[in-house]
Amino acid sequence: MTKRVTLGDRDLRKGQGWSDYGAIPIGLEAHGTTLGLVGLGRIGGRVAEIARALGMHVLAFDPYAAPARAEALGVTLVGTLEELLASAEIVSLHCPAIPATYQLINARTLALMRRGSYLINVARGTVIDEAALADALRSGHLAGAGLDVFDPEPAAADNPLFSLPNTICTPHIASYTEASVLSLGGDDCIWVGMNGGSISGQARSFRDYRAICARTPIILLDHQTRSNAEGFQHNAFAGKLIHGMLGWDKLIPESMPMYQIGTPMFRLATKTPAEARAWMLAGFAGGIQPWWHHVSAYHEDRRMYRTAEPIMRWHRENERYLVDRTPVASVGVVWSQRSVDFYGRDAADELAEQPLRGWMQALVRARIPYRPVHVDQIAESSDGLAVLILPNLGALDDAQASAIRRFVERGGSLIATGQTSLFDEWGDARPDFALADLLGVSRAGSATAARAASERLRGNAAAQTYLRLTPELRAGVDGPHVAREPLASGARHPVLAGFEQTDILPYGGALEPLRVADGASVLATFVPAFPAFPPETAWMREPRTELPGVVVNETGGRRVAFVPADIDRRYAIDNLPDHGDLLANLVRWAARDSIPLRVDGPGLLDVELYRQTDRLVLHIVNLTGVGSWRAPMEEIVPVGPVSVRVRVGQRETERVVRWRVGGRTERVVPRDGWLRLTLPLVREHELALIE
Repeated sequence: MTKRVTLGDRDLRKGQGWSDYGAIPIGLEAHGTTLGLVGLGRIGGRVAEIARALGMHVLAFDPYAAPARAEALGVTLVGTLEELLASAEIVSLHCPAIPATYQLINARTLALMRRGSYLINVARGTVIDEAALADALRSGHLAGAGLDVFDPEPAAADNPLFSLPNTICTPHIASYTEASVLSLGGDDCIWVGMNGGSISGQARSFRDYRAICARTPIILLDHQTRSNAEGFQHNAFAGKLIHGMLGWDKLIPESMPMYQIGTPMFRLATKTPAEARAWMLAGFAGGIQPWWHHVSAYHEDRRMYRTAEPIMRWHRENERYLVDRTPVASVGVVWSQRSVDFYGRDAADELAEQPLRGWMQALVRARIPYRPVHVDQIAESSDGLAVLILPNLGALDDAQASAIRRFVERGGSLIATGQTSLFDEWGDARPDFALADLLGVSRAGSATAARAASERLRGNAAAQTYLRLTPELRAGVDGPHVAREPLASGARHPVLAGFEQTDILPYGGALEPLRVADGASVLATFVPAFPAFPPETAWMREPRTELPGVVVNETGGRRVAFVPADIDRRYAIDNLPDHGDLLANLVRWAARDSIPLRVDGPGLLDVELYRQTDRLVLHIVNLTGVGSWRAPMEEIVPVGPVSVRVRVGQRETERVVRWRVGGRTERVVPRDGWLRLTLPLVREHELALIE
């Protein structure tokens, strides 16, 4: 401020001021200048130490300061404010906002200050009469003012002090440094920010989630509610995704609101208890810790006070089983924030989030345990995994592709969809898939460069396209027949199990030509769009093409499936059961016999399995509810009976199973490596400890 730095910066940016120093008022040297402090408390004392190091003479007015303290700081105490104002060239305010200090600096006291002096306020805005200060600055009586606080706050945009050339104004950030924040909290204070649960949301905020997790001891998660597209299960997904980077020995407290958040937003009204509790319970299953909150300290709608108590009471009693554990899963879903950034770009939800979300929904629906795996952590995170899923990971660098290839070479299975590996790490098109040798397809020789799928998918968003299954079996299924109908011959691949009575599946997307490698098998081909209206025109103009939609490659004993038809993305959008069934079939086939958990019974259940020292911890979260297709859920509907089989190995040793919600304890002997359990009813959730 005293060196007129901001004026020089302004003029230089305008192309002025380099040699025309006369346009900038001459500055004031700190060394030898007298600084007057109004207040000699902790902050005022620290300012005195810094000023003394700069060679300044320091005066202070503080009726409560002990002479010994002033002497220790090398500060001269003065008896009155008036004496200090008349003596100092720079006055800095460090007093509290109390009735005695209200507008302490006003027209009268400003007039006592030396002409050409400076005023600094880092105390409270109410200490200054801002109108009087503006007059003193305009008249030239004061040379400048540095203000970090205002009255009121936040300051109005038309505050007259903002338009003056001899002020420096900041938004109450004098203490906004990492060191100062840490020092306020002492040894137990950490400096962390809030992070969301959406990968594309982190990307839009220019936050590298993996880099953050590598540096922080805790993640404060600002992932407060579901969307209709994601469901409650996304909370468990977010917890597992973050733990995969942060480590399973660290905590992820999540801001869980008890008020109606989302669309519509009513911050002072109660969220339905079923909606709030289902979100919290799904989070617990993903390793998230509760951090429920309200807006405001006083509420007229007090129903929200009852929502969290039973959940928090249960969490307190079972907390030791909900932390310091690792997931038991043979399926890894690979994700990449870099692919979101450089391949997804302005269509990140469509190209990255939707395929990932589709797999999440399909695996939850099929009750197949999985864990998210960051693409750069495949080598270190693949222990225990039998399958890697690549949901339209368009952008891969060569090192990432090599890590995937090594996983398959060691006996792992692979499922990839859409345009996986067709672009490099910068989102630039490759001439061919980086994983073409594994996927069993190639676009080598294509006359056109690959385009990000969004460029061709948007025009087909509601297209009536299909996938034709092979071999075709309808000739052997009851119904009308025609002469040109292909004969039913051969057996279908296990990936197509459950579709024996249909030769087509709805798709809704678009496909491009690909060359299929020798040894790879095409299980489904593309049927192009045709009119849906009027109904009499709804017939296939081109019933068959050679465009592959589902390809499996079993050469060398490996199991690799490539689905150019982005069924995962379509499942996230359309929620068609056929799409979910096909995705689940792909996983069961690729996983061989490695899936550690089987759960049968009605309802939508999110099941998660963990290992904790010498026990297994099983979560079953009931997401079946009245109004569950859209928020808010009104009621969780109990479901049952639910049969559970947990793989425990070939040792037929008796296991003790403690149900931490229902309260039962039972002893069960495994058979054929599986522990078989039955739950007559699951209300909101259940937690089983298997020891």
